[in-house]
Amino acid sequence: MNNKPILSLISSTLAYPLLLYSSLPHTPTSQHLLLTREAISAVHCVLITTLSLFTLHHHHISLRHIQPHSNALSQNTPGISHKNHNDEANSAVINATHPLIATKSVLANCITALETGYLIQDTFVLLSLARFRARAHRDDRWWRYLNLRVLLLHHIPIGGALGVLQWYIAHGRERGIMVILMFMGMNAS
Repeated sequence: MNNKPILSLISSTLAYPLLLYSSLPHTPTSQHLLLTREAISAVHCVLITTLSLFTLHHHHISLRHIQPHSNALSQNTPGISHKNHNDEANSAVINATHPLIATKSVLANCITALETGYLIQDTFVLLSLARFRARAHRDDRWWRYLNLRVLLLHHIPIGGALGVLQWYIAHGRERGIMVILMFMGMNAS
């Protein structure tokens, strides 16, 4: 099992809140929290989009350098381990013989872990923002100030799906990781 995606998930879940709260003034308002959250969100989108495009481009380039008859190579060549899919050099040969859906990539797994961690922490930031707004209006019903569109249409379904993906990654059973990276390109919007 490769621990890099797990470390990426933990790092992302912890680093984004540290960045957020270190960027806020000593006594933040809901407006400070909202603007800082939006700035970090923009930086995160640029980071994830850039990493996704880099990984997809690198994967495409590595496939162009493999001979069409590499199916026999991946099955019979000494030194290519089917058990060590975490080695990017070996996985280029193995990936060329499998459909795109079966491609494995440690870097792609780490990118999805970064996104998962960001969505987890941003959900808590949205909850905090709702509490800030409710307090500013002297209202005990903080849930009325939740951004339900973002939570229900984005964070919960996508974060939940990426959370399940992290379980599959941790057990070496992920599929469609490159297709998921293609969808991550939508972060650019």
